[in-house]
Amino acid sequence: MLVRHRVFATLALAAALTLLAALVLVAAVSWSWEPPPAEPEDLRFTVAVENVGTELQLRGTVGTTRIFPREVAYGACALRVRLYRAPDRTGPVVWDSSGRLCIMPLYMRPISRLLPSSTMPHWTTRVSPSELPSDAAEGTYYAMASIQLSVPRMESSEITAGSLVVRR
Repeated sequence: MLVRHRVFATLALAAALTLLAALVLVAAVSWSWEPPPAEPEDLRFTVAVENVGTELQLRGTVGTTRIFPREVAYGACALRVRLYRAPDRTGPVVWDSSGRLCIMPLYMRPISRLLPSSTMPHWTTRVSPSELPSDAAEGTYYAMASIQLSVPRMESSEITAGSLVVRR
């Protein structure tokens, strides 16, 4: 009986601390408290890829391992895509999305692993065969993606991001 009461007390304390952390998080975001900048080692970058018709569609996200909010800042074109001819994604870059015209607003957002994933920064882009140089040969092109942040000033490592088939 005593063991059961200790287990219940431990669970109740854990629940209370979790609730307190969530309330502090909500209060911090609600009261315009500015979180400290994120540290590069706390960030996790992902890229989801889908081939739709002749296009390669990509969605990049950044998250954190931290419970309490950290701030990141980024531009509208933070998701960078490069295409290679070689399946191992080596050799010369055939196409680089950094050559696109891009508006450059600066977005700042707090991130936390307790916040819903829908509130995390994300970017979408599409790559179509028409964007490649006109002399680009038919065949398969292999993509790598990276995400560039302004705060902290960094770029993620390159992430394998699918392939694009070009038919002329």
